[in-house]
Amino acid sequence: MKLTPEIKEQIRDLSSKGLSQSAVAREVGCSQSGVRSVLSPEAVRKSKEKYNRSEKGLEACRRYALRNPKKKKESALRYAHSSKGIEKREGYYHSREGKAKRLRHLEETKESRRLYDQEYRRLNKAYFAEKNARRRASQIRATPSWLTSDDLEVMRAIYSKAQELSRETGVIHHVDHIIPLQGKKVCGLHCPSNLQILTDQENTSKGNKF
Repeated sequence: MKLTPEIKEQIRDLSSKGLSQSAVAREVGCSQSGVRSVLSPEAVRKSKEKYNRSEKGLEACRRYALRNPKKKKESALRYAHSSKGIEKREGYYHSREGKAKRLRHLEETKESRRLYDQEYRRLNKAYFAEKNARRRASQIRATPSWLTSDDLEVMRAIYSKAQELSRETGVIHHVDHIIPLQGKKVCGLHCPSNLQILTDQENTSKGNKF
């Protein structure tokens, strides 16, 4: 039975007259749990949360998900796009646990990602040839005319240091543009103050942002 606003008002009215929840349920023609949800919504919510966290509740949720995969997916999508879901996701993303999990995932999948990238590049040579040519052109445009010979020497030293660190540590290092040359909102310059050395893992995590 659907508890309409009129029925809810009737339940509150009967309860205020001293009738028990079972008597109210009989009078209105709904279940006692329905009456409780109207008269004590906070207590019902806490009871449901406690049950959902229990082993019995978790097992019931798993069985429901297996029987109703489509509904489970729709429910998950609704929660993910709700304000509560977004807030929880962003909070976890910036938490120490979230960052540690991402780093572990990157480390665990490092070899598989390398093999995948290698095969993807082999199958899409034309795409990467065009992309690299575009990046070189962008780098030329992003190189300011006011760079001095000393600036160029500093930049060469930074690239040399990255190669040296890769050899010494066995960990691949890259020279990264702090403000990306092809950023979404702002583009940086190819100059000493915009260069930094990052490990392969750090560079992958940073992506095209600053």
